[in-house]
Amino acid sequence: MYAQNKSHPLDWLRQNLQSVVVQDDDSVLSYMMTKTYTFYDDNFVVKTVKDFYNDTGLNSAPAFSKVWYKDIFTENDSAIRHDIKTDSPIGSVHVYTLWAERVYGIIGKEEAPLTYWQTFDEPMGLHLYLSSDKAFSVKAINQLYQLATLMGAKEMTQDLKEDIDFLKD
Repeated sequence: MYAQNKSHPLDWLRQNLQSVVVQDDDSVLSYMMTKTYTFYDDNFVVKTVKDFYNDTGLNSAPAFSKVWYKDIFTENDSAIRHDIKTDSPIGSVHVYTLWAERVYGIIGKEEAPLTYWQTFDEPMGLHLYLSSDKAFSVKAINQLYQLATLMGAKEMTQDLKEDIDFLKD
């Protein structure tokens, strides 16, 4: 059952989901990637930093993705079980694709006005890297869906579901 107000899921996310680190040992471009999550009252931001430790000249400014809770497409519980488990030398993570009406992105500074953020102004997926603990990851996604529902989000349209299924094939 979804919470009656947004404080419970928002507090849970703020307390339990701060950052995830993944290591990719690709033989050509090895890197450590840190995803840091910040949950605001109306939206959340994912900061992505890649550290190409074998070739630091490839390192660049952090990338930020922003999603308003009201833009998240809510799904039934079975949809959030379709994650990808990724193993790395420092541990494994579950990667979920969260779909939203709009995903905003910027390179550099999160504090930039929204007019500087880029969006394709169409439904997009955002990969969320979450704990290797499946139950924790499912709870985190459920908390996001609760916030989305409370903020007036809608369920994914059948057309969009078909488009996403096509992309998976």
